[in-house]
Amino acid sequence: MNYQLSTILDEAKIKREGQLKTLNLAMLAYAGIAILLALPSAVAEVTGASLEVLFVLQLVFDFFLSPLLTLPLLAGISCLGLARAREEMIRVGLIFGHYNKIWPLFGFTVLYWLFFVLLGAGVAMITFVSAGAGDTVFLVVLTVLLLAVLLLSVYVGILLCFSVLLIVDQDLGVIPAIKRSIAAVRLSGSFALLFKFYFMFFLWVILGLFTLGIAYFWIFPKYIIAYGIIYRDLFDGDTVIPKSVGDPHQGPLAKYTQAN
Repeated sequence: MNYQLSTILDEAKIKREGQLKTLNLAMLAYAGIAILLALPSAVAEVTGASLEVLFVLQLVFDFFLSPLLTLPLLAGISCLGLARAREEMIRVGLIFGHYNKIWPLFGFTVLYWLFFVLLGAGVAMITFVSAGAGDTVFLVVLTVLLLAVLLLSVYVGILLCFSVLLIVDQDLGVIPAIKRSIAAVRLSGSFALLFKFYFMFFLWVILGLFTLGIAYFWIFPKYIIAYGIIYRDLFDGDTVIPKSVGDPHQGPLAKYTQAN
């Protein structure tokens, strides 16, 4: 029998029962705090504040305080999903319990942003150089670059998808968490499973728009728990990945893509 993504989602659906209120309140708390932190620069822009004032507000609130204060909450929501995967009880207040990891989480985010800044700078440079080679060449180069950036962004995003939870759950530093996340995703079958997981989530997010977002109150909790299940099966118990992992060819998530 094939153990596929559908099996993970079925388990997540079962573990979601009775927990919708808690998970949705946790997400609403996160969204509320994120909106409050975005208000100063938004109000300044609406009221016609000077460019200098707007720049300072955006720098302080949007690029520093907002990620600094909301990342531990986002990690806390992931921990709720992991707790349900481990069949533990959860409550909304638990999302506020990870501010002791505020700087490693922020450091990871800065490195993540830096990667895309450098990527964007490289794309801009190549685009600028190709602009003088004619419209046809420019359009071809631009199309190839956009496709390459999209594929690379998806690839890197999946490789690093466990980093935040590893920082919080296993008390790892930024670089060790990144290394362990990459090692886990490189295990046989893991990348394909995670790609399907995020692709299905993306499709449900699009479909949820047609319900005016009401379906999100069921979709998000299910996928938060499913993410926790994948993490659990990779890192918990006998299937835990050694901290000094090299280039594994077979791993715990191979069971998701192979017949028993």
